[in-house]
Amino acid sequence: MKRDNGTTSFIRIMMFLILAGLFTGAFFTSAALGFTVSLNVEGFPKKLTDGSQPGNVAIANYRWQIEEDTTHPVTPGVSDPTSLAFSFHKSHAPVVVKGDQNDAANISLADGKRYFVSILPNEGYTIGGAPIADGQTAVTVVCNELPLPTAQLPTAQVTVFVFHDNSPINNAPDPAEPGLAGFKVIVTEAGGRYGVSGGQAMLDAFGNMIGTTYEQNPDGTYVLDAEGNPAVVAPGQGFVLTDATGNAVVKHLSPGKYGMLVAPPSGQGWQQTSTIEGTKTIDAWVKADEPPFFTEFGPAGWHVFVGFVKQFTDNAVLSGGSTISGQVVNLHMSRPPAVAFYPGEPHPNAWVGLNAGQAGTGPGLYAAPCDPDTGEFSIPNVPPGTYQLVFWDKYLDNIFAFLGVTVPPGGAAIELGEVGVFRWFGTLLNKVFYDGNENGIRDADETFVFPEQAVNLRFRDGSLYQSMATDNSGESPLEEIFPFFNWLVAEVDFLRFKGTGMTAIVDGGGGPLTPGSNINPQVQASGGLSRTETGPVLTQGFQLFLGQTSSIEWGKKEYGPTENGGISGIVYYANTRAENDPRYAVGDPWEPGIPRVQINLYADGGAAGSALTPMPDGVIDDLNGDGQVTLADVDNYPFGWSEGGAIGPEDLDRNGNGVFDAGDAIAIATTDSWDDNTPTNCPGDPTDPFY
Repeated sequence: MKRDNGTTSFIRIMMFLILAGLFTGAFFTSAALGFTVSLNVEGFPKKLTDGSQPGNVAIANYRWQIEEDTTHPVTPGVSDPTSLAFSFHKSHAPVVVKGDQNDAANISLADGKRYFVSILPNEGYTIGGAPIADGQTAVTVVCNELPLPTAQLPTAQVTVFVFHDNSPINNAPDPAEPGLAGFKVIVTEAGGRYGVSGGQAMLDAFGNMIGTTYEQNPDGTYVLDAEGNPAVVAPGQGFVLTDATGNAVVKHLSPGKYGMLVAPPSGQGWQQTSTIEGTKTIDAWVKADEPPFFTEFGPAGWHVFVGFVKQFTDNAVLSGGSTISGQVVNLHMSRPPAVAFYPGEPHPNAWVGLNAGQAGTGPGLYAAPCDPDTGEFSIPNVPPGTYQLVFWDKYLDNIFAFLGVTVPPGGAAIELGEVGVFRWFGTLLNKVFYDGNENGIRDADETFVFPEQAVNLRFRDGSLYQSMATDNSGESPLEEIFPFFNWLVAEVDFLRFKGTGMTAIVDGGGGPLTPGSNINPQVQASGGLSRTETGPVLTQGFQLFLGQTSSIEWGKKEYGPTENGGISGIVYYANTRAENDPRYAVGDPWEPGIPRVQINLYADGGAAGSALTPMPDGVIDDLNGDGQVTLADVDNYPFGWSEGGAIGPEDLDRNGNGVFDAGDAIAIATTDSWDDNTPTNCPGDPTDPFY
């Protein structure tokens, strides 16, 4: 939604959200209706007690919804200039039409598009869905019988191996490395993607604490108690501990994606070495009836393996006279088509290890943290020979790196200087400052900053990826932004103070970097090294790559006596709700926004020119003076009718006069869409043939 900082004289206002589907009963396309499709919804029943499987049965009562499939179709062997190699998926799959079992036959759809139907049975069965190809005349959707888990949708499991990563130190389990007992394996709800997760998962598929054991038959099915639930042998604690061999199995999970977090015993100095794409959490994708092994490439293994090492020195070997020293810094890549690398800023919280043998064929000899701020390290008493240096960091933001090194006969000081190491992530530096002259630039005399201002990162569908409040210096450094090869949206809060503008500096990659700098500024369209926008700037689209650092300085100022921030918000898809009473529900961070929704603003006591009620009474004020509450017409997407264009079949004309009427609405707006306002004129490299 666009923000409006204009004045208002409303004593009390109320806002009603009008979604076309909610009031018209269906969504429509404005394209020609070219083919019809009929739905066949079947239930897949549970096995009988004798083990036989009955055939599918018809589901009598259900609701259905058809969306346009806006993903890129892939046809093997056919070149597509709009494939994911050249563009992105749309951020939204618009609803086209919906209904129930009474109108599931001969559903009209437009030619030239693909669709997806979702089925929600009224009771007794899971949700289901299926794609609909262009011109397809019938589709069958099968839903599993409840309750789950059942024989056809069993539970999943995750196998975990925790090991002492010291022979060699290399982020992988090796035959000589023992397992570690007593490490706590914690399951986190990943939400099915990166970003803000659902927190620690405490319960298994049956609603009992993770770690609960159940009585099972020889064939693996559960023995049921008197109430028909799996019989509990021993309750769990919400986590699982590794056994004497370092192994742990988390059983009886619902199929899905999880984040596995391993917590070492406190006070023992263990430092994790293993990661998959950054951070200490390891992803695990597990399906129904998941086997106890995982195969991606090479031999099968555990779903998750996590290595740990302590600070140590093998004094029996490291008794020579040479020192290996250096500094761990960010490896700053050039933008394509160049393939050059430059040393960047120091990596904080880095660790260094030393293995015997230049290829790391021998055991680990040394492991210790580098200087936590400068990344400098020094390994003393190294005798002549060949070795392998390894690098990682406390928070596992760096890609595990290897470097061969040789100490010559007779010994020598080995000064490596800056050692470049890749990061898994990019960084967005945010600073919120007092912009007295409202020019969007932090001038020399504008030193006051705003603490506790929220800075958000959102995906293109409006769901939340990361969020951080500014500290006492007005800074909110987001240092773990994954390189999605996709656009994200940065957003600053403007509840307490108005936005005056912003200045952005984009990391163009490459170098050399000036001393003390971690950004090589990209030249902007204006020819300068930064871009400034003024006014109530709230959101900015951006993307970055690993090892890059970009910066946004957000200007703020107090609202004037006649100013306010207007009304803003997000219309979101409430696919989950923790609150029993929906009046108390709020949008969860993983719930996407719904674009292209008309928003009508009505008054309740106090709108100038209306038939006012003395006090707010929960009834819309009669703004147009016709003696009744008159809701606004609805101009559904594609918009245009409310601006003087022709009415479309998707629009709602409440009085049938063909003219868009605002009724008693004070103002009308629509929720925005990334797909309707994609970035343009982005600066590029003129030497790039694709520029």
